[in-house]
Amino acid sequence: MRHQLLLSAIGLLSVAGAATAQQVSDLNYKPPIPHPAYEQQKGPRIAIDGAHHNFHTADQRYKPFAELLRRDGYRVVGHRTE
Repeated sequence: MRHQLLLSAIGLLSVAGAATAQQVSDLNYKPPIPHPAYEQQKGPRIAIDGAHHNFHTADQRYKPFAELLRRDGYRVVGHRTE
């Protein structure tokens, strides 16, 4: 009985530790773009929703994605109007 209780406690602690883990953006990742789709800032405008209490914004969690789009020629803006 004690062995089973110990295993259950270890299992619960393992799950609790994984549940609090957070994703972190790699701000240094810059994949090569040998042939950008558009000239710098000449492509379509892309607005990333930063309103509605969204924590995925163009200048925070989606920053690497926004930078990738910018390097490919898109005009990326953070949209904050609710």
